[in-house]
Amino acid sequence: MNRKKYYLVLILLTIICGAFLNWKFCCNVNTKTTPSIVQKETPIVKPVKSKFDGISIIDKNGNFKFKHPDNFNFLVSSYQIEKPISTKIDLGLENLKNYLIQNPNKNISITGHYKTIEKYNGALPNLGYARATSIKNYMVEKKIPSKQINLYSKLDDALIINDKTFKGPISFNFTSTNNNFEEELKILKNKIQKKPLVLYFKTGESNISLSAIQKQKIADISKYLDKTNNNSVIITGHTDNIGNAQKNTILGQKRAEFAKNYLIQNGIPRNKIITNSKGPLNPIADNSTSEGRSKNRRTVITIN
Repeated sequence: MNRKKYYLVLILLTIICGAFLNWKFCCNVNTKTTPSIVQKETPIVKPVKSKFDGISIIDKNGNFKFKHPDNFNFLVSSYQIEKPISTKIDLGLENLKNYLIQNPNKNISITGHYKTIEKYNGALPNLGYARATSIKNYMVEKKIPSKQINLYSKLDDALIINDKTFKGPISFNFTSTNNNFEEELKILKNKIQKKPLVLYFKTGESNISLSAIQKQKIADISKYLDKTNNNSVIITGHTDNIGNAQKNTILGQKRAEFAKNYLIQNGIPRNKIITNSKGPLNPIADNSTSEGRSKNRRTVITIN
């Protein structure tokens, strides 16, 4: 092989090698790229903060202030305080007790908040009032004077639910006893005694279902008892004259006791309730008619 042919062969081999390398590293690349998988982090769900998350009892016109991240909590549609209750709250209530005793003209107002979607079948006007009553009862257990506690309620659909629980749907406010306090108590007493709460029962029954007006009367009775020392609720059971008189007297007592337990469950102290039965002895209507007998099957609740 002469030199010229030798060079031609080298040039040809060079071209072939270049073409092969070009195909190997450039043209044979997989143009389909597998998209990278981005693993999303699971977001951390933080409880939504409520304006009632922490308890706040402040006398803006005095020198009492108690704030703490804990609060009284309630399940949805419940007026029973969730346990346990923080020891810090108990310490704050101890200070509140001393403050109110030292300032007898000051009152603490408790407002219970509730939402439209909540259900309530108790004896008080609404769930908010029932929650405020539960707080009042707890405060009275801590020796806070019930005379210096006022109760209110507020429909508040801005309440936030966290895990089926309301974090403190209660607000507090200080007020001063007005100069007409004693006169207002007299008016309230006359109102209760003039138009006592009357509950009617079906034959042989001792269960009750309260109207809105009847619930308000129970709230009035509870309020009056809170503000006085020597008054009691008088519950008297009555029946029609159908059947045995002795059994009717027992039935009247059962109805009175049922009403008593109902009031106790809704915040009225047991030691302020007196029950008795008149059976068929004091009819207010003619027992010879079904309409008259239905009026005689009653329990009358008033104050002394």
